[in-house]
Amino acid sequence: MLLSSLQPSDAPGSAPLRDAKRQRTADDASVCAGADDDEELECVGELNSEQQRAVSLAMAGENIFLTGGAGTGKSFTLNQIIEALRQHHGDDAVAITATTGIAATHIGGTTLHSWSGIGVGKGTADELFRKMSKHAATRWQQCLCLVIDEVSMLDGSLFDKLDAIGRRLLDKTRCFGGVQLVLCGDFFQLPPVGLLRDKLSFLFEANAWPLAAKNVVLLRTVFRQTDQSFVDLLNEMRQAELSPFSVARLQHAVANPPALAVVPTKLYPHNERAEEENSTRLHVLEGKPRVWRAIDTGSMPWLLKDLLVPQALVLKPGAQVMLLKNLDTGAKLVNGSRGVVVGFEPDPSAAAAMQRDLETHRRLEALREALRQAVPAPAAGAIS
Repeated sequence: MLLSSLQPSDAPGSAPLRDAKRQRTADDASVCAGADDDEELECVGELNSEQQRAVSLAMAGENIFLTGGAGTGKSFTLNQIIEALRQHHGDDAVAITATTGIAATHIGGTTLHSWSGIGVGKGTADELFRKMSKHAATRWQQCLCLVIDEVSMLDGSLFDKLDAIGRRLLDKTRCFGGVQLVLCGDFFQLPPVGLLRDKLSFLFEANAWPLAAKNVVLLRTVFRQTDQSFVDLLNEMRQAELSPFSVARLQHAVANPPALAVVPTKLYPHNERAEEENSTRLHVLEGKPRVWRAIDTGSMPWLLKDLLVPQALVLKPGAQVMLLKNLDTGAKLVNGSRGVVVGFEPDPSAAAAMQRDLETHRRLEALREALRQAVPAPAAGAIS
């Protein structure tokens, strides 16, 4: 459907209404900022000062870029922002997106490509605009805030195309047509797919970036590790600036590998290599393999192909596994915990209990739906 006849004034989310709603958000944020310590904690939850600043800026209607290293609470803070914005604006006015399907499932959203109606994003902004469906245009017009997670994988030129589409649909004088942007990610992590092959650009090279990332919130406090010297080492590795002390510490660890049942996970850049490693490790283990097959439902089963839990989970005693669900925080059975299979429970009642604890993973693409119920403990001798 051609959309060249649409004007910003036609939209339910037109500029005057959009600004009025955003002003109410800013008023609420100022009330929160003026509260005493206890009241402020109720406004933004139990967050540190960096995280509080991110939530306050978002609630004030500001464009923000939330970033930081691993374990600094980016996902936690982003979820707090999403919850606060949705409570204030309503679900339809806050679009939750990510650059990949897997990342989108983690925040209960959809892919940016699907939400924006641009398909694979090939072509000029004008071509993408003219091909856009009426439903996609309506999503833009109803949107007051657009959340995009894992922005390090977003091509800068594609971001500029989205900016042009937003300006054409809503307000041509404002970045993304006046839609508030909440961007989250870490540019030290994965770059856009095909960065060199397809001559793509980083997001921070986009023309729209200065306005889109008007407020940068850098989370520095690492919650995942308590050993500060180890945190410093990880940060040095992240920036490729290892000190002589850190190099010596790493070399010492190589010379003295820990004798643990849980073997350190090998990291690979691609899924295929990790799967080969896990298959090889499983093959050399003694014993008969056991297979747990997932229950897949929905009209679009191929949406499940990239999920972390496989359709068929094959294990033996001695297999290295990783938990993908918070089962018991007190016992440290949390998402990301590593373990070793020591045996299999033959008791039917125990199996029934496991059946109730099956993890459900959902992928949503527009009106298409697919679900997988599976044991949330895949092989983890190697991961990508």
